[in-house]
Amino acid sequence: EDGVVAVEKCREDKYDLIFMDCHMPRMDGYEATRRILSEEASLNRDTPIIALTANVEVGNDEEIRRVGMRTLLSKPVKMKDVTNVIAAHL
Repeated sequence: EDGVVAVEKCREDKYDLIFMDCHMPRMDGYEATRRILSEEASLNRDTPIIALTANVEVGNDEEIRRVGMRTLLSKPVKMKDVTNVIAAHL
């Protein structure tokens, strides 16, 4: 739905892997990732977070890594890329 909901859900449930859209209403994926990985109330401080974006620009990789996301998948996402990410991070 949006970044605020993502942060709330990460306070309630533990996930094996999180796919995070970088551009969402109310709170973007970058800020949501920062909060998920840093808030004491989060159950997912060590969960790998994978960035999803249609906006692949120079510098995106730096921002993604700076906030703690593990890697980037560009949209539209290919199933083999999703499978590779899951295998690499679980």
